[in-house]
Amino acid sequence: MKITRLELSQYRNYEKISVQLDYPICVFMGENAQGKTNLLESIYVAATGKSFRTSKDSDLIRWNESFTHIHLDYWKKDIRHRISLSLAPNEKRYKLDDKKLDKRSQLFGQLAIVLFTPDDLNLVKGEPATRRRFLDFEISQTSPSYLYSLQRYYRVLKQRNTALRDAKYKKSSIELVRIWNSQLAQYGAEIIHARQNALFKLNQTLDGIFPEVSGKTSQLTLIYKTFLQDDLLLDLNSLKKKFLDKLIKMEHEELARGTTLMGPQRDDFEVLLNQRSIHDFGSQGEQRSAVLALKLSEIYFIQEEIGDFPVILLDDFTSELDDSHVISIIRSLPRNLQILITSVHTLPHPFSDADVRYYLIKEGQLAGKGEPLPG
Repeated sequence: MKITRLELSQYRNYEKISVQLDYPICVFMGENAQGKTNLLESIYVAATGKSFRTSKDSDLIRWNESFTHIHLDYWKKDIRHRISLSLAPNEKRYKLDDKKLDKRSQLFGQLAIVLFTPDDLNLVKGEPATRRRFLDFEISQTSPSYLYSLQRYYRVLKQRNTALRDAKYKKSSIELVRIWNSQLAQYGAEIIHARQNALFKLNQTLDGIFPEVSGKTSQLTLIYKTFLQDDLLLDLNSLKKKFLDKLIKMEHEELARGTTLMGPQRDDFEVLLNQRSIHDFGSQGEQRSAVLALKLSEIYFIQEEIGDFPVILLDDFTSELDDSHVISIIRSLPRNLQILITSVHTLPHPFSDADVRYYLIKEGQLAGKGEPLPG
């Protein structure tokens, strides 16, 4: 996949901008608070329908304006496409190749992306919800059926929790809870099965990637932590049966609590370095290397699943790395993918000048248009 042009109207600090991106490496360079990250964010919004920085669509609209438009042209398997988004208060409109999309989820996988930000360290140090989002986003870009199961699961979960609260506080029949069990177990088993398989594939690539990123011959391993049984790969029918059995055993306690106490919405995965928790025992450098290795493995996972490399968005990822690490990481990326980077300075690089273009961003304006590598 390769982005060729980005057009924005009334987006954050941009009144209007059009950027040609026909290069393998595109670097948006400038001082802080000039709008570099806004460009990467707009690409993320085009690919997913939401921002990685805010949950409020109104934050994306330029001050004192009533709308924002995003147009993104890209190639996917030798076919040219265009994603168009129009955002206004209480209104969203999505189009793919001038055809209206009914819902945001239809954007997923049209343009596959992998995003690196300084906040990614939370993949190791943060809460389980951060790691669940990482897995769900990665798999949803490659599998519409997974995204469907995820959406259905949370709808059923909401209904079941309502029935549990009604049974507890309004003395409604427990049968209203039980009617949701089979669906909850079915969709939940599909989610767990897909997550376990994704982690299995990530582990296979981590064996080679982590030593390259960290410079150490250590082993990085991901272990799925589920209420059924840790890191146990079962077929779907077996997972569903175990899920149903657990629901039956936990019914009394869930009724007392008024909520569903188990399921993939509470699962996690653990990151082990040489069989020890990197969260508890890893240094900050080891944790950073683990996150970078995870993100790099995500690239290969997506490529294997859909037969095409995603577009890579690197937001200020050089801020906490020395030049040798920057070069090592960029060298480890496949040559036939597109990388878009924000930076406050020029980058050390292992490329030919023809591969890299710099775009100078100043106060929401494109001051330098696709210049060759400085110096």
